[in-house]
Amino acid sequence: MSDFFSIAIALIFLLAGSILAIRFRVPAIVTFLMLGVLVGALGLIAQSSLTGFVAELGSILLLFVIGTEFSIYKIIKSGMKASSLIAILEIGIALGILFFVFSHWFDTTSSLVLALAFSITSTGVSVKLLQELGLKKKFDLRLIAGISIIEDVIAVLIFTFISALAIFKTSSIGAVALSFFGGLALFIAAYLFFHSFVDRLLDRFHIREEDLLVLALGLLLLLVSIATFLGLSAAFGAYVAGSIVNEWKERGMMVEKNLRNFSYVFISFFFFAIGLEVNLSLIDFGLVLAMIPLVLLTKFVSVFASSFATVKSHRLAAFTSFGMLPVGELSLVIISTATGSGLLAPSFLGVTSFIVFTSIILSFVLMKNAEGIIKFAEMRIGL
Repeated sequence: MSDFFSIAIALIFLLAGSILAIRFRVPAIVTFLMLGVLVGALGLIAQSSLTGFVAELGSILLLFVIGTEFSIYKIIKSGMKASSLIAILEIGIALGILFFVFSHWFDTTSSLVLALAFSITSTGVSVKLLQELGLKKKFDLRLIAGISIIEDVIAVLIFTFISALAIFKTSSIGAVALSFFGGLALFIAAYLFFHSFVDRLLDRFHIREEDLLVLALGLLLLLVSIATFLGLSAAFGAYVAGSIVNEWKERGMMVEKNLRNFSYVFISFFFFAIGLEVNLSLIDFGLVLAMIPLVLLTKFVSVFASSFATVKSHRLAAFTSFGMLPVGELSLVIISTATGSGLLAPSFLGVTSFIVFTSIILSFVLMKNAEGIIKFAEMRIGL
């Protein structure tokens, strides 16, 4: 079977996955993952260098598109104190609990990678669920959106650190941290230079909308190359490039729609390829049954505790916990990178896929019935 024929079959399944997602009102990541697992188990598509390249490009474009949703500079300027505090507390609490438990099950490196990956929430999935359920009309969702944005930034830094750990896995954590922060400092200098350079370019020349896409993709590949050269993750370079492109909106330059349309097929293929890599025969389903309640309960408790400590409202804290429950795309990227580099056993990719699927479905049910669940809890507790 040729590589191009394999991709053609994959695209047919992606179309089917998109139709199923619309039909059942769930994020397409769920159907893409499950169809990938099914196709992989049936052996309908063989992994190749071309399919691997398309999937890798999809993971880079995923971070690029996330970066285009907001500007790093605007985040720093606006402050977002409550959201930032909740995000930092939530990740800190979840990271501490998960690392403590995992360290009794796995080695130190595996425990750290797993704890970092499962401490973060999926912005894309959370927002998609809110849109599907029409909850934007009933609740003030600015808090969830703000926390998600801050968590995206933290997640990219986590992913970058794990990538450095994978590259220098024979070195000590201290040596990895030194390399990471050294590369990060150099990259910040490169970011400031290209941010200024692109601004001057746009001020001096009139650039057509279709040429903006070329400029955006060129900037993406350049920053990805620089990040990789400095020992940082390609995804980090992609995320920062997207942040620069985000600021073009202030000039009335709308390139996001073209970028999303261009990136969609590659990003979809990435999630499908994750499913293809899952080997069901290697999965310890006893471990899956143990990790699912551990991860989801930890995420709920950490978000609720940090939200309640910040906003002093049990209702808002509960709803925020329901919305921040999904494990999603960035966790999959982290686990995929870790398994591919040997930091984790390949079986953890399948375990993560099941956790992602379960967390999304549970979050969907909890958010859909949030009002009734909160009222019932208030009656039982006497609030």
